[in-house]
Amino acid sequence: MADTNLNSDNPKTVLLIHGCPEPIRQNSPLYKYFADRGYNVVAPYLFTEDLRLTGEDLKEFLEEKIGKEISSDVIVGVSVGGLIASQLAVHYHDAKLVMVASGPYVKTKVKILNKLLLAGKPIFLSLLFKAGSFAPTWFYSLIYKTLNCPKLTEKENLKLKSHIREIRSSFKSISVGSGKEVLRYIVRTDNSQLLRSLKNKTIIFSSESDIMMPIFLSAELNELIKNSKLIVNKNRLHYDVFNEDNFKDLDDFLEN
Repeated sequence: MADTNLNSDNPKTVLLIHGCPEPIRQNSPLYKYFADRGYNVVAPYLFTEDLRLTGEDLKEFLEEKIGKEISSDVIVGVSVGGLIASQLAVHYHDAKLVMVASGPYVKTKVKILNKLLLAGKPIFLSLLFKAGSFAPTWFYSLIYKTLNCPKLTEKENLKLKSHIREIRSSFKSISVGSGKEVLRYIVRTDNSQLLRSLKNKTIIFSSESDIMMPIFLSAELNELIKNSKLIVNKNRLHYDVFNEDNFKDLDDFLEN
């Protein structure tokens, strides 16, 4: 199903492609940004049993999820969703492209995770996917704070706890089969060559503190996409790379 917010008075449409594992919910900064500005917001949830993220299937799969042919003024890709958004942008040269905490491919700052991905054992990782749904909140908090920045303000801690609850809920909704498909897609996808051909006007949001999609990946995106601009934020964890402080950046990008 697609989470949509339709405004008949505004012909502009934005397609929001979520990362892994959580969808882009209506209370997220990206969703609220476009909804408040009158866009028709289309935010399909992708990680279902009929998931298809390979080759020509991708566009058809998304059209099935949305229930109509894709026609978008803006395509937004978050994290792994940025890989998908880049491949869609090939078909929609006039659409503006917004990339958040993404890259041409996936390579984290967590060495053990990279080794598991490169080992090509998606079934093992997909089982870990399911295990993630049973991990207690304190365990997620410990991992985040250890791998990212341990000194968080009270407000940041509350935001982190909310994010962790959403992650656990999202993991529970993903089957082992879908998890395997997502991880296979992550392992096999490198959009470096494709990005060189993109003509879409693009803005890229990144953070110096993001370990899941590090800043060097955003820098590569900026170099590969001819008509692109890179915005680098400080002290933002992966899930918070784009927030209300970036609304003006996005306003300027979309208005010009």
